[in-house]
Amino acid sequence: MGRKNHRKNMKPTFAGNLHAMVHESRLSVDALAEAIATTRWNLYKMVEPDEPDRNLPAVRLLPLMKLTNDHRPLHFLAGALDYELVPLGASKRKTAKDLGPLAEAYGNAVQVLTDMYDQGHIDQDGVNTVRELLKEVVGHKREADKVLNKQIELNL
Repeated sequence: MGRKNHRKNMKPTFAGNLHAMVHESRLSVDALAEAIATTRWNLYKMVEPDEPDRNLPAVRLLPLMKLTNDHRPLHFLAGALDYELVPLGASKRKTAKDLGPLAEAYGNAVQVLTDMYDQGHIDQDGVNTVRELLKEVVGHKREADKVLNKQIELNL
């Protein structure tokens, strides 16, 4: 079954998107309530747009979005801040293994510095070696920062 394009069905309010997320889900309200450890009545109250005491705790919002596979509330919040959410494809997600060059360069620099310290001296060649290694480390760090700073992974 393909994903619904919920962005097409956005409601004009955050409360409206919460309500739609729960009531348009393929799962029953009872099942959703049980999954987030509340009662059906409380869940109705949490997402009812006209309920004056409406309060859906943030710790329950993410599980509901995961269960319903409906991210309209998140898209609404992003839009309210003049942002657009774009799902990360699995191929674009960066993990610790992608930082291998940085870790390797850092490890090499630390090893060279440790060896020089153990030998009790650093000559000009040693200083130049350390400079080059640190340039490499800094270069890898900058590349990693460029990639990772663009990425907020919520595992939706």
